[in-house]
Amino acid sequence: MKKASTSSVYDDLATQEIDAFKLARRSIDELCKRLSHAHGQAISSSCYYVYAQHACRSSRIKLRKLKLSALEEQLLNTTEGVNVALGKLKPIQEEEEKRASKSSFMEHTSSFVNEFSDFVVRISGIVQTMLPQSPEYTITYGVLLLIFKAVVTKKERQDSLSNSILSLSNRLPVVGFYREVFPTNAMKVAVASVYAGLMYLLDEALVYYRSGRFAESKFAKHVQEIELSIDKMNYLKDAAHIAQQNDMQDTVKDTGHIVARLFHNFQTNNVAISSSIAMLNQKIHSIQSKTDHFYEIEAFKYSLLCQDSLSPDELEQDDDPTQLSRQDFHLSPKDQWENNGILEHLITWSASGRTSLLWIGGSSGNQDSWVTDFSLDMIQAFQIQSPTLLYALCDNLSSARFFTSRTLVRSLIIRLLNIHPNLAYQNPDLCNQRRFARAKTFKQLWNIFSALAIQVPELFIMVDRVEQCRPNEDADLSNHLLTSLMELAKGEQRISVIITSIYDPPDGFEDHGMTSVYIDTGKRARQRYR
Repeated sequence: MKKASTSSVYDDLATQEIDAFKLARRSIDELCKRLSHAHGQAISSSCYYVYAQHACRSSRIKLRKLKLSALEEQLLNTTEGVNVALGKLKPIQEEEEKRASKSSFMEHTSSFVNEFSDFVVRISGIVQTMLPQSPEYTITYGVLLLIFKAVVTKKERQDSLSNSILSLSNRLPVVGFYREVFPTNAMKVAVASVYAGLMYLLDEALVYYRSGRFAESKFAKHVQEIELSIDKMNYLKDAAHIAQQNDMQDTVKDTGHIVARLFHNFQTNNVAISSSIAMLNQKIHSIQSKTDHFYEIEAFKYSLLCQDSLSPDELEQDDDPTQLSRQDFHLSPKDQWENNGILEHLITWSASGRTSLLWIGGSSGNQDSWVTDFSLDMIQAFQIQSPTLLYALCDNLSSARFFTSRTLVRSLIIRLLNIHPNLAYQNPDLCNQRRFARAKTFKQLWNIFSALAIQVPELFIMVDRVEQCRPNEDADLSNHLLTSLMELAKGEQRISVIITSIYDPPDGFEDHGMTSVYIDTGKRARQRYR
């Protein structure tokens, strides 16, 4: 007599287990109904999970008959969750491809790995729903890893798996949602049924692909049973939704009656109610005003605490435009910016949407450059308008102090928080004393500033005489400060940036989204521009 194959023995065992499960399910249904009448909801809810537990235990019994290797036993005991399971897919793929020398199928396998990973993530939704009942449900991850190991280097097996099991991916995410939104006993039964059906399907797939033989499988039958369970969940969801709508309608009707009675009382007691409402509004307004005032004070205090922690070892800057405006700029009327032609370039840049950084370079022969006088007038004009103005006057410091790339960005952060202290209060993860104290490098400071800047409705940044800004060991003008300002202006339409200098911009920057103009008023009108 021939000895039966492992696959045929497993098929008989699987059929017996399914029949036993269905019989047990009917018995448990009847038992839960009786317990529900006798003991109430708590006992009734717990017994429905026996379906899923039965599937887990049956799976473990079947797996013992497969004579798994030590590595497969290790994969089967993956209990840490979906992230750990996903992390093991790539090592398994590399090991199996190395063993089978299938490097030519790398592109196809990579696509399959992505598809299988998506299936693992989706099936984890129902596993995570079941886990609070018992940790034994993590066996699902182990079975998935064993299936993946069996098919990862076989194209025909990958195609077969994709056409059967992975076709369920698009419907699985609804399971966890319905389980949480409608936690009825019937929904718990449906969830447990879907999980049990998945376990039987995965058990069938594991033996089918490990056997190396591709006879007619039972996948379609299992998939059909799972889809029927999901259809039942959809029906339960719709029924629960209708019941909720009916409850809402009753609530609205009851609320309507209450409102009608209140309106009748309001009409009969109009004078008294009006007076009471007026008093109540006054109190609410008073409370709101006090709350707003308290919020402003707390936001300002919190902003100051953060500013005090922001690189205390850096130099404080004193670039007050009122101090610089007292200087006597030796400029003739023809050299002043109102008359030298820069206004036309400014209008053109503004009409284009101000989507690029504007570099304004200029000199006046042997006289003072006209660009700082231009910057001061721009600052005064914007301070009385709606846009938030941030500025840095790099040529307005004493000889003992100067701007660097880091201190300039730090100055912009402080000005921004002084104008909008609520930004610090509303972003505690970004603005806190610990993070500000650790912000020592240019990159750390810029990350803070850019994250705050994009939250301002309309922001205007003016940097005057940028050539006076000195480099740090970790940041220079061209590769760091200027590049960062250009990216900020280009990426956000609400942010406009103007930089002035007595020089042309560094080479190559005009090809990367910078608009520049240079006017030397010491030359004749036709020779001024370049």
